Amino acid sequence: MMPLVTDPHLHARSALNLRRVLAVFGLCASVALGVLALGSGGSAGPPLAAMMFVVAVIAAINLVVVQRRLTERRRRGGTDDGLFG
Repeated sequence: MMPLVTDPHLHARSALNLRRVLAVFGLCASVALGVLALGSGGSAGPPLAAMMFVVAVIAAINLVVVQRRLTERRRRGGTDDGLFG
């Protein structure tokens, strides 16, 4: 069995800037696809648009969470340690 690391200076870090870029892309893409699905006029359009708008809401929530984590990290004096950071 591997020993547990108890060093308080070791923390797992995620690439929050990369998550932010991917969340913005997902938000834009899902909104665009939802609008296109509504304009298609077919019977599959409205359900597909609803699914895309749900994905857009999830991406927006993810974007808010990532932004809050980045703000907390900067406030504590940390670095961004990631894409574009």
